[in-house]
Amino acid sequence: MKKSIFKNSAFNVAYKLLNVLLPMITAVYVARVLMPAGVGKVSYAQNILTYFVVVASLGIPTYGARELARILNYSARVNQLFSELSVINFFSTLVCSIAYIALIFVVPSFRSEWALYVVSGIQLFLNIFNVDWFYTGNEEYVYITIRSTLIKVASIICLFLFVKNRDDYVTYALINSLAVSGNYLLNVYHLRGRVSLTFKKLNLKIHIRPILILLLTNLATDLYNQIDVTMLGIMCTDDVVGYYSYAIRLVRIVTTVSTAIAITTLPRMSQYYIENKTVEFNKLFNKTLNAVITIVLPCMVGIVLVSNSAVRVVYGESFAPSASILRMLSPIFIIVAISYECGSIVLTATNNEKYLLIATLSGAATNIMLNSILIPISAGTGAAIASVCAECVVMVIHIYFSRRYIQFNIPIKDLISIVMALIGMIALVVFIQKVLYTYEFVSVLASVCFGALIYFFILSVLKDSIMQEVIKKIKQIIGIKE
Repeated sequence: MKKSIFKNSAFNVAYKLLNVLLPMITAVYVARVLMPAGVGKVSYAQNILTYFVVVASLGIPTYGARELARILNYSARVNQLFSELSVINFFSTLVCSIAYIALIFVVPSFRSEWALYVVSGIQLFLNIFNVDWFYTGNEEYVYITIRSTLIKVASIICLFLFVKNRDDYVTYALINSLAVSGNYLLNVYHLRGRVSLTFKKLNLKIHIRPILILLLTNLATDLYNQIDVTMLGIMCTDDVVGYYSYAIRLVRIVTTVSTAIAITTLPRMSQYYIENKTVEFNKLFNKTLNAVITIVLPCMVGIVLVSNSAVRVVYGESFAPSASILRMLSPIFIIVAISYECGSIVLTATNNEKYLLIATLSGAATNIMLNSILIPISAGTGAAIASVCAECVVMVIHIYFSRRYIQFNIPIKDLISIVMALIGMIALVVFIQKVLYTYEFVSVLASVCFGALIYFFILSVLKDSIMQEVIKKIKQIIGIKE
């Protein structure tokens, strides 16, 4: 029986948001305790770690979910796939862990902060237990959300108990690593009796090419997502890294929502493609893209309107330089929404990972080139401009290669509804900002809450198709008959 995509999307959005919002709650506290320099140290260490985690994971998280969705009705094949990918993951994690430890003790700047880099590396060492793809392939987003919530709440409690001053940045990094690793360990415990690990007649070779293509794609993606922080860490101070890291964190809240909605459709899109259901494939694509655009556009506009006040309220006056960086990064919201749907969903579902690689390599090259030019000129703002340009390059290439499989067909009526709703939201938010400008916290809170309310209210009045469906689903959940 197929699971509800609406329900899956709702729970996956909740799960992804928890991974960003709960750390945002702690970021308010951490920014005032560790200050920009402490935040910059931890962000840079986690940035370096990310490269090793991506390599250790290969392309298994995406590849495993896709392949599992195609064989769920064949238990023997499920056990075989799980065993083969687990063996590959074990050896790749082992090799990367050894390389990471060697790097710590070879590079002088890392060696001087060895404790920070070792505790950050815990999530790499325990990547051998990362089987999130099994639950994604099974569309088990309820379990994923509940698990993540429990781990995140525990980590927040530990943060408030053990991080007390600016010298506790290593403890902060340790808590972050244990939060990620805790998910891995709970996953393995929850798997008992559901899948069997076997070492008989394993065929690892058939998986190598596709996961390596996805690995290269992920590495290239990681380059244009992470290289800005890496290059800022090399060329600027810890404070600048802190400003940029906290600006990009706010941006990733929104991009997390858009990708969380899209990724839940990957198993279904893969099935439609295999079954040659072109109409259903295109219908699901356009419906998802419409929903994502409906959500990210007001977020992009809202960030531009309230960035100055929002940064001071969330992070404190010491992070005020993050506001201009945040405004510069805001176009990424809509760019990533379109790019991810056309690339990571359509091209992956249709077995065209090689085009993802072309796009991400192009994006990485663009980001590195522009960062090398712009960071010396304008530091964090320059890195933001480079990131936006890189994302644009990736989006254009994704659209170009996915066009043979999809037909864009978002109703004009919905686009008009979105524009009208945005105009109403902008007018209300500007009014609130002018009236409450001396009360920044109240101003930001009122702008976010009432801005969102007026936006979605106007959409419902204009009978936007996405809003109509959401309202219908809510009525069904609470038992109201049409």
